[in-house]
Amino acid sequence: MQNFKKKKVIVITVLAVMLVVLAICGIHKIVKVWKYKSCNTKYISIKQYDNLEIPKVKPEKVTDDLIDFSLVQYLQNENLKQHDTQSPIKEGDTICLNYAGRYNGSSFRNSDVKGLILTLGNGSIDNNFEKQLIGHKPEEIFSVKMTMPDNYEDSFVAGKEVTFSVQIDYIVKSVEIPNVVTDDFIKQHTGYSTLAKYKQYIKEDLKQQAKLKAEKTNREKAIEVLLQHTKVKKYPKEELEEIENALIEKDNSNAFYSNVSEKEYRTNMGYKTDKEYAKHIETLAKSQLKERLAVAAIAKANNLEVTEDYNQEEQEKLAQEFGFSTVDELNAKMVRNEIRLMIKKFYVADYLIKHSK
Repeated sequence: MQNFKKKKVIVITVLAVMLVVLAICGIHKIVKVWKYKSCNTKYISIKQYDNLEIPKVKPEKVTDDLIDFSLVQYLQNENLKQHDTQSPIKEGDTICLNYAGRYNGSSFRNSDVKGLILTLGNGSIDNNFEKQLIGHKPEEIFSVKMTMPDNYEDSFVAGKEVTFSVQIDYIVKSVEIPNVVTDDFIKQHTGYSTLAKYKQYIKEDLKQQAKLKAEKTNREKAIEVLLQHTKVKKYPKEELEEIENALIEKDNSNAFYSNVSEKEYRTNMGYKTDKEYAKHIETLAKSQLKERLAVAAIAKANNLEVTEDYNQEEQEKLAQEFGFSTVDELNAKMVRNEIRLMIKKFYVADYLIKHSK
């Protein structure tokens, strides 16, 4: 009898535990469903954005072989130059030029110039003046005579023959990278004292590039997976038209800079009729708008606000990616709203990755 009672207690206990677990799971499921529904808007429905299965990649490893393989490319990117003070000047040389012009012992407007870097033969200076430089050597001081144009800005010497005292500091020449790069070569032509230190710089740079590449891939995949769980109920008309007009304007601008008509440019893109092109623009605009709506919904549902530090860091990355030397140049050359939307997308993508499986 006692054994029966013990078994009964055990069974009741197990059932109770199971009920508690089921209750907890049910509550958790309800919470999750509520959370997903909070992302639903007037325009879209996102059935899931938490615990998404996002395939992620790790940064590629930087090996010694990769560093050695990259060495020449990095040195070429340095655009290494040296100053030749021994060779005679010839056409095509890039030189550092100094001159002082005088007429009857007096200077005139723009008559004195120092440190002018120019390439002979590209038409940047008077042809007669340039011919008189050929054959002279750097650091030599010599005279050049020429007749100033009749329309020269300083009427004092317009149409008059003047004399220039000329000195060429050096010829700018590209450095040939040797088959075997030594410490001396690195020290002479870079800001590093040894080959080992230059390779360490290459290693760190390659690691940073690999990290950014993996980050970009993971962010793209996160947004891709999100959109697979996103359904558009309807597209906001004004926003859709705004994106369509921007896409058309971009194509028209490309046509202008390609020196072809807008119709020819669209034909070259593969769209034979206006209807085909309009369908292409509509499809592309809807794709972009779907992404914007999904990103905005996730950001709003989770109160995601891009921090100033994050914004600055991502702008620096974008400037590097698009080939701008500074963030200010990035903001000057690109539409600021586009930059803002990209960074907001990055922020949401990072959130999705953090809360993914």
